[in-house]
Amino acid sequence: MGNYASVTRRDSIDAAGSTNDKMFAEAVLIARPEPVVQKYGLARMYEVGDQTDSIDVPVYTNFDLTWTDLSGTGSDTGSDLSPSTVSAASYVNVKPVLKSAAISVHEAVDLLTNKTNFMEIASRAGTAVAAEIDRVAIIDGFQATLATATGITQQYAAGGFVSAGSLTAGSIICPDDLSDAKTLLRSGSINIYNADAVLLHPVQYNHLMQDDDFQAQNYKVMSKATFVNGELVAYDGMKIVQCDRIPTIASGGYYTAAGRKVIVFDSRVAVAVAQKTAGFKVRTWNDIMKHVNVKVFDIMVAASTLVPAAIVHINSAN
Repeated sequence: MGNYASVTRRDSIDAAGSTNDKMFAEAVLIARPEPVVQKYGLARMYEVGDQTDSIDVPVYTNFDLTWTDLSGTGSDTGSDLSPSTVSAASYVNVKPVLKSAAISVHEAVDLLTNKTNFMEIASRAGTAVAAEIDRVAIIDGFQATLATATGITQQYAAGGFVSAGSLTAGSIICPDDLSDAKTLLRSGSINIYNADAVLLHPVQYNHLMQDDDFQAQNYKVMSKATFVNGELVAYDGMKIVQCDRIPTIASGGYYTAAGRKVIVFDSRVAVAVAQKTAGFKVRTWNDIMKHVNVKVFDIMVAASTLVPAAIVHINSAN
């Protein structure tokens, strides 16, 4: 260190030898808000550890029992009971996929010495990472296409809960649609699913709040609703969760007008999301000619539908 004997050396405060990219990556993870699916417990969340690339999630179905009446006098103790068969577990493999994105930061924006710039960019990057996790969970888990083996077959049009009905401009979500979906999931003879969550876009949430029953504060609706600071947070025993990652479907299939899916489901068994935090990293590429630092973000995440029968899609117009 020459004549500067009292200078604090890097190895005394950073024994691990962190790179600037590693510190920025850690800041992004710290600043990242919880993804909606994780914050509200909408999916089964899994962390894929080191030296593994996927996780096998067991899925069990319910079974019924055959009961035999005994007289209570002891005369029936020799009666044969009919054993019930326990359903074998099936396994859904969820393998996190490497996803990469980049931002360009002008070299005049100093991320090394300007705390404001560093935290501002890290916070925004963290928000984008959380949003991508939500998008993957919705597209690959809650909205699995009908063309796949795990496709959601319970499709209804809003504004009357019309089975397999095509969405029109008048298909607007209403409170009764949510209750009908909940009833449908609970009406199975063996595999009964207790709908406990509704996932919808803010546009559909606004439509729901503008429904005549809410506007008139009808008892049949208001008695089932829970509000916190003016926000509807639960209805008919189901938590109401908004997420702006639910995409618009312009046309095709059930959609003859632009709309989105309102998803009613049993969060305990519907969807699994797997992340590999060890795969998250940030790297920098410097374009000297353009005076730009390119930050490249890598994340590893995947989602899969576990039990399609535990999900109902209500197709609702925009």
